[in-house]
Amino acid sequence: MKAEKSFDDIGKEEFCGLVRHVDKQSRLCVPKEFRASLALAEEDALRYTLFTDGVLIQSAQQINPEFYDTRHRIDRLGRVCIPADMRRALGINKFDEVEVFLLRSSLFVRKKQ
Repeated sequence: MKAEKSFDDIGKEEFCGLVRHVDKQSRLCVPKEFRASLALAEEDALRYTLFTDGVLIQSAQQINPEFYDTRHRIDRLGRVCIPADMRRALGINKFDEVEVFLLRSSLFVRKKQ
């Protein structure tokens, strides 16, 4: 999977970020405050967009259903799994630290720099 844009290409006038660990099943827990800001609930479908330095995660409710894969959902504990091909492209492995940024209506996740 190849990406063309980077985090710097995203309009990030207002964002906050923090560091999280990827667990042994390659999941990442999205902080409750971030989920509340994005109105993400259990079993919400997600859309992933690969950038050169990270992945953008959006609620599929805001997007035309033709353009998302319903296999990717947030679980009851607020965890998301970044698809394997995207993790490989970004060099994200189990137990790695990642930075999670809350942007206007999405999350941006990248390997900790």
